[in-house]
Amino acid sequence: MTEENILKWVQKWFREQCDGEWEHENVFQISSIDNPGWHITIGVADKGLEKY
Repeated sequence: MTEENILKWVQKWFREQCDGEWEHENVFQISSIDNPGWHITIGVADKGLEKY
């Protein structure tokens, strides 16, 4: 999966989770790291992704 496809998947997943509450109660943060790369934190409780 390319970086562009991953970003599109994350955007689509995020939109699907937004229900007026989840997006205000959970963490969704993307930041750059120095080696190069990204660090992503997503609150996934009760979203079926805990195993990932």
